[in-house]
Amino acid sequence: MQAQARIWRAKLHSRDGAGTLFLLDGASCSGKSTLVDRLTADAGFLELVPRYSTRDRRTDDQRRREYIFISHEAFRERAAAGAFIEYRDFQFGMSYGLPWAEAFMPLLEGRAALGVINLGNVEYVKELVPEAVTVLVDASLETIRRRLVARGVNTQEQIDERLGNAARVQTYRRFYDFVVTNEEGVLNEAEAFLRNLIASRGTRT
Repeated sequence: MQAQARIWRAKLHSRDGAGTLFLLDGASCSGKSTLVDRLTADAGFLELVPRYSTRDRRTDDQRRREYIFISHEAFRERAAAGAFIEYRDFQFGMSYGLPWAEAFMPLLEGRAALGVINLGNVEYVKELVPEAVTVLVDASLETIRRRLVARGVNTQEQIDERLGNAARVQTYRRFYDFVVTNEEGVLNEAEAFLRNLIASRGTRT
């Protein structure tokens, strides 16, 4: 990954007017995917960086472009080859990885791009790609618990794992450039904050 970082960052710094990479993070059901959907709905405003994932497809995945679904074997091959900026293997056979190529190609063409990273990897990502703007989407444990239950697609064991991950969010909080709250009833405000941030910092100078 370090070698890939040197290659892609060198390309980025060789381009005048290169775009900025924005990275959202947060616990499961903090609202990352909803914000991604909203922010990338307008053609030309922001390029979506899809993540590679081994998890099972869900019904709502048909309308989303956030994931590229691949087998466990294919995922491991990509990880071993250094194709991901960061990745994480969760319980229950779920792995997620953010690819270098899909993240940096829009930037080299002068467009801002938005990706989602795995909770717990932000410190490493900031060391690897310090040019990226990292944003934590934050919500209380009780809000996350209610959303997980209401979503109705996870077993109790999976819910417990996600809540355990959410409980560690504060450990990583200091490594984010920005924190946006996404409790119930403030989604529009969270979106507006991110839109203003992207509009003001979308192109590197």
